[in-house]
Amino acid sequence: MRIPANLKSIVDEIIDEPDGSYFVWLKRGWAFEPSEDERSASHCMGMFDSLADIKHQLKGVSKCPCQYCAGLVD
Repeated sequence: MRIPANLKSIVDEIIDEPDGSYFVWLKRGWAFEPSEDERSASHCMGMFDSLADIKHQLKGVSKCPCQYCAGLVD
């Protein structure tokens, strides 16, 4: 799925899954579930049924304080 222009600042990639659902990767600095521990932060999420479902979940996205998002690790 193509990333809508209004989501490009947060969304890095939207992957079409074989089952018809979508998987979303966020850009560095954002997380669905932020955490200081990059292993606990959720920078991606799957099983979205539609663009409307993705947009609804993106309302809860926040800046992430983990080391990966801060650029301290790759």
